[in-house]
Amino acid sequence: MSQPPMRSAPPTQPLPPLQPQPWPQQGMPPGGLQPPYAAVPVQQQPKKPKRFGWPTVIITAVAALSLGGIIGNLGDTGPTAEPSATATASKPAEAKSGPSASKAPEAKKTTEPVAESTMGEGTYQIGVDAKPGRYKTQAPQDSANCYWERLKDDRGGFDSIIANNNVNPGARVSITVKQGEFFNSHGCGTWTMV
Repeated sequence: MSQPPMRSAPPTQPLPPLQPQPWPQQGMPPGGLQPPYAAVPVQQQPKKPKRFGWPTVIITAVAALSLGGIIGNLGDTGPTAEPSATATASKPAEAKSGPSASKAPEAKKTTEPVAESTMGEGTYQIGVDAKPGRYKTQAPQDSANCYWERLKDDRGGFDSIIANNNVNPGARVSITVKQGEFFNSHGCGTWTMV
């Protein structure tokens, strides 16, 4: 058997030596990466739709105030205070004939209002219209709303209130009022001193 002829190897040329390159530039174009040619647009957040605007806030405020006014006036049945009469008594001077007729007339006597030991609807000044102390009441069953308040003055502002409460029909209430305070009550019946 004969052997196949041996082929001669093709002539080889040596490869050029590899030059080591720093890491970031391996496989990069000459001169490194170039900045982009056009400005990159900045993305803006999409605008959120408004849920509420000023008209909604104003309409809500007007509706709430109107509803509060309607509810607050449900229990009003008349004036807030009953006028009290002050009696003035005077005795006419008797005319005397004779030498002693030059007597000075008598001074007029006035009666001060007497502080009561019960209070009903309205506003009372404690010490003048009602006596200071402890009072009790039971709110009438047919009352829509029993409201009472102790006040430091009779201006009627929120800053005048010392204490207050709304009471359910049929509930029993006890309060203590002091000299110089004011007391206001609506729909609570008669307050009786204990």
